[in-house]
Amino acid sequence: MKAILVSIDGLRADAVTSETTPNLVRLGEIGTRVVARTVMPCCTLPCHTSMFRGVDATRHGITTNTWQPMVRPINSIMDTLHNGDFRVGGFFNWGELRDLWAPGSVATSVFIRDSHRPEGDVRVYEAFMAAANDLDFAFVYFGHTDEAGHAAGWMSETYLGAAANADKLVGKIMADFPSAFLIVMSDHGGHDRTHGTELKEDMEIPFITNRPVPLPSPMMIYHTPAVIARELGIRPEREWEALA
Repeated sequence: MKAILVSIDGLRADAVTSETTPNLVRLGEIGTRVVARTVMPCCTLPCHTSMFRGVDATRHGITTNTWQPMVRPINSIMDTLHNGDFRVGGFFNWGELRDLWAPGSVATSVFIRDSHRPEGDVRVYEAFMAAANDLDFAFVYFGHTDEAGHAAGWMSETYLGAAANADKLVGKIMADFPSAFLIVMSDHGGHDRTHGTELKEDMEIPFITNRPVPLPSPMMIYHTPAVIARELGIRPEREWEALA
């Protein structure tokens, strides 16, 4: 495994604390940790589309959680890695993420319809581990933190418990793949029991790596593909936002 991208849906930047997410804090101490900014509308599919396709939502045109074909298509990081002879895989428990890459780009794609409880994230981790040895790059998505925020409120005990569960799984990934380049981030934050506004609580997200890497300032969610490409030594897509 050369690189892993972990997305913890709905994880606010200020939810990353030594009490709730000790593994993420430790990851940032040995690597790089910044508060990044997501895009508007800060909803799951628009934000992940920017995370994978390297452009703002005004460019890719996905403005709701319903996917539609782009008028001017852009390769995602998964497509680019596949074209560079990397074996890539995606593991997730929110079905709409299936459109983050061309179907033929992934060697393995596992969707588990189980994001409403902590065990759903555990099942995603287990599916990832079952296929990891055959992959060069993996996207691992944990959706329960967002579900907990909508159900009980961001920064509630339930929400922080979901974040702690995801943190434990990240700790396992850190131990399982110590030599892989690891990014752990979120798509958006949240407040009360919702998100999607320009509030700081919605727009600020953690971006954490397991090795020191130079990042632009401000770090935007759509810089993610270029960071991965640079660390893996591949040419970024011309359409992606370049790193300063």
